[in-house]
Amino acid sequence: MPIRPTTHRQSAIVWSRGALFHPDVGFGVSPGHIELISDYRRNFSIFGPYAKLALVMKRLTLLLVCLSLAAFGLQADEVRSEVWDVGFPTPDGQQAFATYLQPAREGSSVDAHGVILVHMLGGQRDDWGTLPLELRKAGYAVMVLQLRGHDKREANATHWSRYEKTEFNAMVGDILGARAWLQKQTKTHVKDIAVVGARFGANLGLKALEADDTLKGCYALSAGFSYRGVKISKDLSEAGGRPVRCVASEKDTYGASCAQKFEEAGASALITPASEKRLNYGTELFQSQPDLSADLLNWLKTVF
Repeated sequence: MPIRPTTHRQSAIVWSRGALFHPDVGFGVSPGHIELISDYRRNFSIFGPYAKLALVMKRLTLLLVCLSLAAFGLQADEVRSEVWDVGFPTPDGQQAFATYLQPAREGSSVDAHGVILVHMLGGQRDDWGTLPLELRKAGYAVMVLQLRGHDKREANATHWSRYEKTEFNAMVGDILGARAWLQKQTKTHVKDIAVVGARFGANLGLKALEADDTLKGCYALSAGFSYRGVKISKDLSEAGGRPVRCVASEKDTYGASCAQKFEEAGASALITPASEKRLNYGTELFQSQPDLSADLLNWLKTVF
């Protein structure tokens, strides 16, 4: 369950595989969507007789956060000062949200490349597991998008399940807004930006290349010729010759078939073996394929 973003609000979000932790505000776990918040009175009113259990779970969460930080060589204070929830405008006049991870580099002002992560339709930004931290550690400025229509805490927002074709295509604006926000930063001078998208998010990423020729490439997980009316041509004309890597599981027959067609059009393709745990689509591939993050990092080196 996502934490509601606010512009430039400092946070301490830490990813663990399959979960999003926020020590100051609480945490969200998938599946189950149990959320603890810092207002203990609200905890008691929500959980009633389970309040003590809730507090124990929060303490266990904080322990897991520390272990996650240690695994990446990060201190809690460091993450607090380098990770923010941000809000920004989109070209079509909407307000979009993301979590921003400043690259792990020393200095008051650094140059870096940027990566925008776009989750699957119906997904959440915490679906990426530890990948945002891995990218940050590798020196990238990372924007983890929360696509419009996916945050239940936005009272006036229309849920994505009620969108029509036009609205699904307009979601490309979330990526374009994130790109503009990244390149306005002063502490980190973001030079070039690539998109990493999962399934529907991959199609959005490819459409973003068509809409913005400053984007340098797209790493497309389980992309298809059409998702909810967001269509990608078989000749991959949207990319305009820029680097595209299409990744799909062999068990995802549609995604694998599309990846092979896109390869014929000039993209590189990676078909991964089927997972016994049936994690074979989009962001799930980072859980079922341990070497996939290394493949992404190697691809990014060829793009920038």
